[in-house]
Amino acid sequence: GRGTLRLCVQACGVRCHAMARRPDETKGTLIYQEGKEIEGDFYIIAVYDDPSSYRITFSAYELENDSTYTYPLTYSDFDHLFRFNGKLLNPKKQEGRFEWVIERLQFIPDVMGTKRMVLDPEVLEKEVEPGEEEEEEEE
Repeated sequence: GRGTLRLCVQACGVRCHAMARRPDETKGTLIYQEGKEIEGDFYIIAVYDDPSSYRITFSAYELENDSTYTYPLTYSDFDHLFRFNGKLLNPKKQEGRFEWVIERLQFIPDVMGTKRMVLDPEVLEKEVEPGEEEEEEEE
């Protein structure tokens, strides 16, 4: 809820006064969100589920300049990310799956030099090798 988001964003050291703004092109229901620092900037990452297009969209709202970036995945592409991850293979582990993706979001410039949100390709290559188990993180 709104209280959880405030605590999360305040933990990042940013004063929170609003929820993430939904990008115009993003459809579906907001199903998860958390605050995150990426490359020194603070974002509210929202996850939208749109069953009509079989798509999950990760949306990063940059608090500093009111910009929003999206990373859409089809349901099958989303499930495919976890095919070698025993802990997150089960689709019912939704929150853990969202956190796994959010942890690996980064920004790269596209051919026009515009900032674009992607999954870290190096981390993906390392973590989806058959037979390798991801180490459990201490909390």
